[in-house]
Amino acid sequence: MKTKFQISYYLRLLLIPALYLFFFGFMIYSIIKTKSNGQRFFNIFILLLGCVACAYETLRVLYDIATKRLTIDSKPAVALKLVSFIEKYDFFKAFPTSCQMMRMLAMTDLREFEEVKRYISKLEKEGIEDYDVNITSRYCLMQAQGESGNRGKSNEAFKQLIRLRDQKNQKGKRQKGAYYFNWEVVNGQHKNYEGDYQGALRYLNDVDESKMNMRELMHYLLAKMTAAGKTGNSELFSQCRERLKNITANNKPMKDYIEQM
Repeated sequence: MKTKFQISYYLRLLLIPALYLFFFGFMIYSIIKTKSNGQRFFNIFILLLGCVACAYETLRVLYDIATKRLTIDSKPAVALKLVSFIEKYDFFKAFPTSCQMMRMLAMTDLREFEEVKRYISKLEKEGIEDYDVNITSRYCLMQAQGESGNRGKSNEAFKQLIRLRDQKNQKGKRQKGAYYFNWEVVNGQHKNYEGDYQGALRYLNDVDESKMNMRELMHYLLAKMTAAGKTGNSELFSQCRERLKNITANNKPMKDYIEQM
């Protein structure tokens, strides 16, 4: 999954600008060279359509960049800035749900838990209709409440999250958004918030790291480090802590939190 994303990301960054440069160059040349006013106006119309398509594709590329900054480069602050830019200029209304999800995840990574709660409350008042936004909001709310020490509210968000996970589509299968999460990590985090640190380790020890991106690895190691520290496993605690220092080098709030542990 990580490799596929990186290939798609770099192909888009290289090919899309090249294709549009060729298109605009060709259309401008055609407009200048044509002797027919009708053909000239038609070419100008096509050029304008190309400008609209280019604007949309620019936002799409920026969203890909934001995704990479969040999931691979561990730069949630940069991802948030890009999301704000996309939301401001998304006249096509093509990215609202994607930006909502990324905003929640990025704020969680920056440990802005009160902001996460306020943002999710705002979405709830507006009415969350999209499944992916809903399941992401339950996960982020579970973390925000759990990290804030609100065990009851964290547990309620976890129950809502599990209900969404088990929700079936028309074909009787879990919906796509259910596969966004590593459920061993989710269960491990939930056990930590419940104070069952041995139970957390039982889940977290079954996790396959090879399929994780950097963001997923960060939250996995954080949960594991927390459980290790609470159960007195100093060796595992130190191993996770050292790895987290490298992963969170570009995320100051998370880095500072880990340094204090």
